[in-house]
Amino acid sequence: MKHTWYTLTLLVSLSWAACTVDPPEPIDGEENPVFVASINLDSVGFIQAGVNDYYLFTRVERPDETLVMSGAFAKTNCPDGDCPESLKFEFWNNTLENMVELPEEIFGPFFPWQIKGIATNPLGTVAIQWTDTKGRMLRSDWYAGFQDSTYMTITASEPWENNERGEKTWKMDVNFSCWLMDSTQTVEQRIEGTAVIAVGYR
Repeated sequence: MKHTWYTLTLLVSLSWAACTVDPPEPIDGEENPVFVASINLDSVGFIQAGVNDYYLFTRVERPDETLVMSGAFAKTNCPDGDCPESLKFEFWNNTLENMVELPEEIFGPFFPWQIKGIATNPLGTVAIQWTDTKGRMLRSDWYAGFQDSTYMTITASEPWENNERGEKTWKMDVNFSCWLMDSTQTVEQRIEGTAVIAVGYR
């Protein structure tokens, strides 16, 4: 996969529900970034390629014979995507053969991915992870309450280049909204936004 860099720029300090954000203009002489994310937290953030050593790490792992296919916006020295101001998407799927034979359907716009932790769909769930400026990790699958107005929607997708580990990757445009919580169940945070991401899948 091409080396693609990212920076998280906090634009305004407004409530997430009342904000919109436009991407900054491309830097002279640079192409438009391939992987980007516009996120609403306590303030609005925009991640784009080209600045401050941010990278999209893609991985695929198989704990307990379940595929965990991830993509994480993080600093180049943080391949696990768990450092401050890192944003990670984990797609979980139990049907291993479908991920190998039919990735265009699994990652297609009509596949019913659901936020992990409240979903009953056996085919696919998504966990979203945000690590804040203090290094505190918040995840959607740690949220203990009712996930109202929660969704993960793929609006476009296509196969992408192999990553640095030689794994196949898939590129997606996604819309998402959910609650996050820390591991001690004391801090909660709403996140919503849009992104162009990639994940490893085999």
